[in-house]
Amino acid sequence: MAPETLGVLSSKHHTLGLARSPKGSMSWVYLGPVGRSALTPRAFVWALEVPWPELENTVSTFLAEHEMEELFDKLPIEGTLIEGLRMSDYWGKLACQWLSEMPTARFSPLVMIALQGAMTRGASQSLRHAARRLVFRNGGNSK
Repeated sequence: MAPETLGVLSSKHHTLGLARSPKGSMSWVYLGPVGRSALTPRAFVWALEVPWPELENTVSTFLAEHEMEELFDKLPIEGTLIEGLRMSDYWGKLACQWLSEMPTARFSPLVMIALQGAMTRGASQSLRHAARRLVFRNGGNSK
């Protein structure tokens, strides 16, 4: 890891980090097997394997310790959930697990559309049912 990069959360092959730009601002980065890149929703999908409460607590605590709490809202959470719901049953189920652990206020219209898509496309029965429960929980039409 480059000295100008702070590791925030790691798994076996992936790290969520913060890097300082030449102008001094901090931005989220992905550090993986092939190096460092900007953090995109697709690059952050691996984090769906970390339970949402653990991720939220770890990242929030790190940011509070470094007085950078405002950066939490810059994580690509919405895009990562949508990406997971679209990628495969495996990632879709993990995205549904995250959503089941989040307050419904986090359910944007785009996430609701992705959930409805997971209910209708060729997804497994367990993913379709998990998506249906989440749509219903958020007050949407689950049919």
